[in-house]
Amino acid sequence: MSETYSSYKRDLLVALLEEEDRKAASPVDVANACDAAGLMFNEEFVVRFINQERGVLGEGAGVLDFYSFELNSTGRNLADQISKSRGPKSLIERITSETSQRLINALNFGVAVLALVIAAIALWNT
Repeated sequence: MSETYSSYKRDLLVALLEEEDRKAASPVDVANACDAAGLMFNEEFVVRFINQERGVLGEGAGVLDFYSFELNSTGRNLADQISKSRGPKSLIERITSETSQRLINALNFGVAVLALVIAAIALWNT
């Protein structure tokens, strides 16, 4: 469950994209998109999202407790990136996405553990 507006916004973007793809139509009902994604409908955050992202990530409107939103290409791309980043990654994808400093630190740790094991074996044999 989203606790902050920024996390709710990311969850809502993915929910809207999934609802648009599922129904093959837009704009979509925001409440239905939230229900389908298992996201709690937070009216305050939805109104804020529509007001802040109108013209940036798509077009939306709210009339008498009915909120609709249609993602534009920017909104769809961002929602797709968020959705892909949440998916499972293979070992190669994880390694290539890590920063070089983290990889160097992991390699140094591995070398230190290997040296410790070799030293322990050498002491055991003497």
